[in-house]
Amino acid sequence: MSSGDCLVTERLDGRFDVFKLSVSGVPQPIRRDISDPRMAWLVAHTKLFPNGHDVYYKRQDEPDTAVRVYRPR
Repeated sequence: MSSGDCLVTERLDGRFDVFKLSVSGVPQPIRRDISDPRMAWLVAHTKLFPNGHDVYYKRQDEPDTAVRVYRPR
């Protein structure tokens, strides 16, 4: 992940949070508590502009090394 990219995190309760990676490398919350995975991806994809390239995904209980490019189901 690089600055401007977005991360969709699937929480343990099955809901999703969306973050955007800042220039300093810290994920900034964009939107929380989304019920639909496709909507979470859409929110993240929309927030890529102007400098992001990809939307990434991980489950809350996975380590940060498990982050992968997000392909919604």
